[in-house]
Amino acid sequence: MKTKFLYFILFSFLVACNPYKGFKGVDDKGMSNGKLPSQEVKAGYEKSIKKQKRSYKREMKKRAKRLGTTKKR
Repeated sequence: MKTKFLYFILFSFLVACNPYKGFKGVDDKGMSNGKLPSQEVKAGYEKSIKKQKRSYKREMKKRAKRLGTTKKR
């Protein structure tokens, strides 16, 4: 009974102490899945900037429509 409990504690400790846990671009086994973590972070940053720009443009379009002002070309 005690040995099963000790094995369970040891196994749960090994599973919980994964050195790659929390890093983008690295899977559970520590092998890279295509890109370096720094490249993944850069791509995520660029993606979020693009999303914010799109959101801002939509918001300005709604605001212009609501206020009745339009851009003259």
